Amino acid sequence: GKLLVEGLEEQGFEIIEHSVLPDDETEIVPAVRRICDDLKADLLLTTGGTGVSPRDNTPEALKRLIERELPGIAEAIRAYGQERNSFSMLSRGVAGVRQNTIIVSLPGSQGAVKDGMKVLFPAIKHAFKMLEGQGHKVK
Repeated sequence: GKLLVEGLEEQGFEIIEHSVLPDDETEIVPAVRRICDDLKADLLLTTGGTGVSPRDNTPEALKRLIERELPGIAEAIRAYGQERNSFSMLSRGVAGVRQNTIIVSLPGSQGAVKDGMKVLFPAIKHAFKMLEGQGHKVK
């Protein structure tokens, strides 16, 4: 989580909340709902809970809340990671939009978080413009 905060601050983001939750849908779902619906965050990043162990439930929790999937983001993160770690293919990370919040789940390892941040920026900033209706104008 700390790596995400540092990476987002380097990208110029204001952090409105940083929390640590167990990988349990009953905790993840209301927290994500509140951050997207009430706090109206532009971006929500999660880390951990994307593997194949019985306790990895983050993708299922997020899929309940995502209104429009952004599969290319998760695919790009896995592809970039695969070049560095053959186990990257086991990540079940997801990405999508809820209202005007972009949600991305990253694996829990520090290396995967660093890789994910490299993949997301600066491209993800273009998605914010699209959500605002500015289309595909690139400056």
